[in-house]
Amino acid sequence: MPCRRSLLASMASAAALGLGGCSFVDDSNSSTRPVTLDAVDVLNRRSTTRSYQIAVQRDDRTVLARSRTIDGTDNSSQPTGQMFEDWPDERAEYEFALKIDSEEVWLRTTPSALNVREEGADCVRAVFVINLGGRLTAHARRPCAGL
Repeated sequence: MPCRRSLLASMASAAALGLGGCSFVDDSNSSTRPVTLDAVDVLNRRSTTRSYQIAVQRDDRTVLARSRTIDGTDNSSQPTGQMFEDWPDERAEYEFALKIDSEEVWLRTTPSALNVREEGADCVRAVFVINLGGRLTAHARRPCAGL
């Protein structure tokens, strides 16, 4: 039986990530389609270390919810990076969310919102970028290398 402290900590983590079992993205504006996920990258183009929270849903189930810190870079054209990989080989519908700890707003997206819509684009590598000025962006790299 888990102790009360660990139970409260896990509940606080879920609340902090704002997941609550709800879909990340407003389904009325985007359609998702099954893809294979190669990786999710987080890049930091800023010179300062940043803390962030990342979450990934696979077929409406949260499969990743982490808080991380990413180092700054000396050259904004060569950002520091962190990679989340080891995803299942089967295709699924994915939703992604990332938030800088000092900000209130999550950047939420899907492969379709990242323009992974055309036939044959079955594999995606989602990339979140912490840009100069603290602005968050997301894009997709495809096709996946080595597949």
